[in-house]
Amino acid sequence: TFEEERNKTTRDYAMRTSETLRAIRTAMAFAPRDLWKCDPSIQKE
Repeated sequence: TFEEERNKTTRDYAMRTSETLRAIRTAMAFAPRDLWKCDPSIQKE
C-alpha cells in the first residue's frame, strides 16, 4: 500500500542519512584542522 511504501522510504532515507553522517564524521576526524575553519585566513581553491 501507499502507507507501507511511504514508511519504507522514510526508513531508507533515515538509514542513508545516518550512514552518510557517520562517514563524514569519520573522514573529518582525520582531516587537517584547516578544513574545519569556515573562513581561513588564506583562501585555497
